[in-house]
Amino acid sequence: MLRLPWAFLRQNLSGKYRVTPLLGETGSFEYLKRKVENSRLADGVYLHLESRAAAPLHLPVPLVFSDIDLRDVYVPNGRWKNSASFQVLSYSSNDSREMDGSRWVAPPNELPASETQGQKGLEVVGSLLTNSPPPPSGYVKRHRLEADLQRELLEPFRHRIVTLNGRGGIGKTALALTVIRGLSDLDSPPYDVVLWLSARDVDLLDSGPKPVSPGVFGLLDVARAAAEILDAPDRQASSLGAREWFEQNLREGADGVPTLFVIDNFETLQDPTEVFEWIDAHVRAPNKVLITTRSRDFRGDFPLKVTGMAREEARQLIDRRAKYLGLEEVSPNYRAALIEQSEGHPYIIRLALGEARAAGRKVTPRTLLPASEDVLEALFRRTFDALSAASQRVFLLLSSWRVEVPEVAVEAVMRRRPEDDVDVDGVLQEVVGYSLAERSEDGEAHAAFVSVPLAASLFGKRELKTSPLKAAVREDRKLLMDFGADSGRPSHGVGRRIDNLVRRVARRASDGNDFVEAEDLAVLEYLADRFPFVYLRLAELVTDGRDTAETRKRARFYLRRYIQEADGQNVGPAWERMADLRGQDGDGVGEVQALSEAAVSPGRKLVDVSRLANRINHLIYQSPTVRTDHAWRLDRETILSEVIEALEARRNEMSGTDCSRLAWLYVNAGHPERGIDVARIGLEREPGNLHCARFVERFTN
Repeated sequence: MLRLPWAFLRQNLSGKYRVTPLLGETGSFEYLKRKVENSRLADGVYLHLESRAAAPLHLPVPLVFSDIDLRDVYVPNGRWKNSASFQVLSYSSNDSREMDGSRWVAPPNELPASETQGQKGLEVVGSLLTNSPPPPSGYVKRHRLEADLQRELLEPFRHRIVTLNGRGGIGKTALALTVIRGLSDLDSPPYDVVLWLSARDVDLLDSGPKPVSPGVFGLLDVARAAAEILDAPDRQASSLGAREWFEQNLREGADGVPTLFVIDNFETLQDPTEVFEWIDAHVRAPNKVLITTRSRDFRGDFPLKVTGMAREEARQLIDRRAKYLGLEEVSPNYRAALIEQSEGHPYIIRLALGEARAAGRKVTPRTLLPASEDVLEALFRRTFDALSAASQRVFLLLSSWRVEVPEVAVEAVMRRRPEDDVDVDGVLQEVVGYSLAERSEDGEAHAAFVSVPLAASLFGKRELKTSPLKAAVREDRKLLMDFGADSGRPSHGVGRRIDNLVRRVARRASDGNDFVEAEDLAVLEYLADRFPFVYLRLAELVTDGRDTAETRKRARFYLRRYIQEADGQNVGPAWERMADLRGQDGDGVGEVQALSEAAVSPGRKLVDVSRLANRINHLIYQSPTVRTDHAWRLDRETILSEVIEALEARRNEMSGTDCSRLAWLYVNAGHPERGIDVARIGLEREPGNLHCARFVERFTN
């Protein structure tokens, strides 16, 4: 074994792995340094084995401990404690540590079979031959999901692999069993055989989660179990024979008839990716495969997401379960609290009602779950471990501050360090896809919001206490909290939350010699790419308190970005601010150009155009550098012509004062004779207008 390649692996936030060689030639691990889709190897020591699988086989070595820098290597040294910890020792440095041993506390004897294990052989159920167990008692119909799944299963030639994805205990198995029983009631179902295989290793009982023995564990187990259930003639043959026989069944059906193959709790298989690719390569219509799984990695041709129960479904479950337990009538307030806090999770509702009966008082998920470590572990541990490192960090971040936050805020926080190279869109899709977070759209705000359900957040907070990501999540949380929480409608909070962040950044800058931190700028710049108005905030932020040539240059950059990205109706004030900055830097021609752009921006009213024309005229009159600038003398007519046209287009609306300002624009553009005509029009409208009278007197004498 020591001749095999050994390495320590750690997944970076980018999805790539850092590989530190331990033993042998570790080139077989090199591909992990590039981003690998659907790859999730827990941090730790691995050895490489040759395998027939499509992907390389890296086996974890769970009782050898080290870190990415290989500062030391530890092995078990006894001292097992009832609290499920043990000592590890380094034979190199003689250093010892305490390690968590909870994963090894399961009893070594054989566990009982799952309640959803299925029969050992096929039986006639209605119009089907099947070994599937009956649907669970007390099941509440979930009409929409049942209709969607039945519609897919009734079309054997449309999709070869159908997956039910969702959180643990959300009802995927019960849904599958109910729809299968519905197929058996049809006169002519599309399948003659339904083969049920269970990989479940934990039963979620009313008394709590209990470990069970999975019916199948790996690829060969699937083949051998199918051979035994279908009573294959050569089921006693070698493993290779069973595998080839099952591949034939996937292609041709059991004994040549259309077959629905079901694998429950698919993610608990030893190498689910290998099994999925194997099935995908061999199954052919009219045969179909149905998979239930917590993992989003196995989407199949038709993924169907199973979420919490609808309010009416949850109400039926509560009333039915309360009657079964002999509880007094459930009050509307208690029922509403159960539904809201459980987010319609059927298993959490059942647990809360069972605990209420045992305790003799009302128990809600908010009081039940914090003390139910085994429940949280059963519901979320496997799903959490399947997440990438970046997804784990985002989930822990959202769990640490359980409010509905703009998705863009999470993206900005995670992207503030360019070196992290995080695909935040993919990360959020993964966390939501695994049902560890909920996503909602708000059309009015043109934004999405994410939040973590109560049960998942309690697991996340518990996990965060000992997570190596704790320090990073703490820093992420500080910045995320700068956006603030909004108890009102989320759509009212996007701009306001960003303004909250800007104010907090400005406050930090004022406390630190008016210097804006690079990470804060990176976050705001990312937000500005999504919401251009943030560029205006940035332009104000960088010059607030530190008005220097460098900060003004930075502000002009932000204003240009805003003008490029924003709706043209709103760029006039930005051009005016640009003119102010150019004027402060002594760029008179640039100031005139910016004022001209401000005047002709879409949506400007006559009063605005006239006011800006007056400012341009005064600037040219008071600034010798503008009048003597070579570029100005060449381009003045071009620069002023659009402002002149904007006023000419509204000549019928102009007052005498407006006419005098247009007249001076003509003079500054080199056409005083046209200015005289405009001034005379102003005098016709307002005979006593002093500005027009003085203009005519000056240029006609």
